[in-house]
Amino acid sequence: MKKIKALAIILSMALLAGCSLFAQPSETSGDGEKKEGVLEIKLSDDVTIADPEGLEYDERYVLHADSSNPLVQFYASMGSTINEQYIVIYGKEEKILGEYTYCVFADEASAQAMVGMVPTMEIKGLIGVLVQDTNVLEGSIAQLIAAQMMTGETAADYANYYKDTYTFAEMEIGK
Repeated sequence: MKKIKALAIILSMALLAGCSLFAQPSETSGDGEKKEGVLEIKLSDDVTIADPEGLEYDERYVLHADSSNPLVQFYASMGSTINEQYIVIYGKEEKILGEYTYCVFADEASAQAMVGMVPTMEIKGLIGVLVQDTNVLEGSIAQLIAAQMMTGETAADYANYYKDTYTFAEMEIGK
């Protein structure tokens, strides 16, 4: 029951989110080479996960889930099959800055089904991106704390919520 309540909170807050989603990478090497501490995960020919240009942070959590993940399976039960999902959470000085969710859909119908659930998700091919800023996340976190699903308000607490509740795996990429 708590997971369903959490999903409702996340989806309702996602409806309030929105901004330019397919931003250009800020520090990629251009040849696919990984640099120490630089985030670069190629999802398709057109979309690479990279740190947002100009964002100053001192914490970054990169979480990954495949089709066996409970949250991904929930989306599948709603008609949106996701092969992989990445969530990147940024923080600075114990304050959450933003969350970037990337979904790799199985097909176009799955991508469109997700847009039906989360209209603020932007789709490019089979990749969906949803950006939630500080204000939206603070509201989500307040609701999760009120529902006794989280205890802290930091980026680390929020990342741990995804890891503990939905078994997302944290990727080791560095700051």
